[in-house]
Amino acid sequence: MLAGGTGTLGQHILKVLLEPTCPAFDVSILSRSSAPNPGSRVHVYQTDYSDPSQIAKLLEGQDILISAIRSSSLSDALHEDVLLSAAIMARVPRYFPGEYTLDVTHPSTLEIAFGSGLVPKIALAERLEREGAEGRIEWTTIVCGGFLDWGLQHGSTGFHIKERKATLNDGGTHMATGCTLAFVAACVVKAITLRDEVKNKRVRIAEVRYSGLEILHLLEKATSAAFEVEDVNTEENLVKARNSRNMLQITLAVLKRLIYNGSGAAYFEDGLEWGGKVMARKTLKEIVDEAVEVCNN
Repeated sequence: MLAGGTGTLGQHILKVLLEPTCPAFDVSILSRSSAPNPGSRVHVYQTDYSDPSQIAKLLEGQDILISAIRSSSLSDALHEDVLLSAAIMARVPRYFPGEYTLDVTHPSTLEIAFGSGLVPKIALAERLEREGAEGRIEWTTIVCGGFLDWGLQHGSTGFHIKERKATLNDGGTHMATGCTLAFVAACVVKAITLRDEVKNKRVRIAEVRYSGLEILHLLEKATSAAFEVEDVNTEENLVKARNSRNMLQITLAVLKRLIYNGSGAAYFEDGLEWGGKVMARKTLKEIVDEAVEVCNN
């Protein structure tokens, strides 16, 4: 069962699951919307993710629950806890939670996450440890550091390609790692085919390493244009966000601080090796060039 199978990441996971080279899975998806059926091999169930008992009925007989639901708000993040409860109620053997971000268990994250949307993700990670240790469910969390391609195309990384403007955080010198949506999807499906290697583990993955300055250089080369650049101090930005008492602003400021200040919460050297040569990785230049092409069309 794939929760959020019609969403930003979910549709990529679904595509990999339905590829001819993939093992023949019996695929069902949970969706908040009445989206068109993505194919005859796929069963679609509509839910609002609020009632674990109702979801548990839909999960009966399922071998794996993969969550790819969005978590852009506190209520969205809390739906993960509902999914976990439902999976345990239905005795689903394996669960892949919808974390897909930087390492929420990293000491730097735990130090500054208070008041942000990362708090329920931290709580879920702690709950998973307990549930797994007690044998109630097996879980695998894919820790990817964020969707670099989506972020470049939509401006959330601080680069606004159409406007030729860029925001560098803390000078843009610190290294981070990131992934494309397609790479994350491929890693999720790869992890499904494993078991003991990923049982009750946080699997850190990475497609490329990058810095803000490297992306800026590649963007200016790809567009043959000089970008207007603003430098932001992530510590000062976080203080300003906390003073606003706006959770979304605080969450974004916390993420920027952790990703761009070199803390290590979003830099996974080991992730660059996960899956070996079997996992095809794009280069940073390829990801940037594709983002430019998308934004120019």
